[in-house]
Amino acid sequence: MNIARYENAVLETALYPGAGTRSIEAISYVTLGLAGEVGEVANQVKKIARDDGGKVTPERHGKLVDEIGDVFWYLFSLCNELGIHPESAMGTNIVKLRVRKAAGTINGDRRIEGT
Repeated sequence: MNIARYENAVLETALYPGAGTRSIEAISYVTLGLAGEVGEVANQVKKIARDDGGKVTPERHGKLVDEIGDVFWYLFSLCNELGIHPESAMGTNIVKLRVRKAAGTINGDRRIEGT
């Protein structure tokens, strides 16, 4: 599925308080949902270490696919509520990272602030 088709599918399935209104209610709802789903991804990774001997089992892989899909849904919903086109945010991010790479400041937490 491409980004435009996914974005449309997200809009079609957006059923939450204030959906599509760009209100603080809608923005808060999808932001909290996004945070929760990112936590679910982290929880699955934790279980790889704790329960699966450090190996990504087929079952765990399937759960990660589901949770990452939920992350995408909430992220695209947040973009919609903020009036941000996902491709724009993606492009801006790559430009920022390329500038940091060229400056030699992609070093984890040791990067120079403001770049």
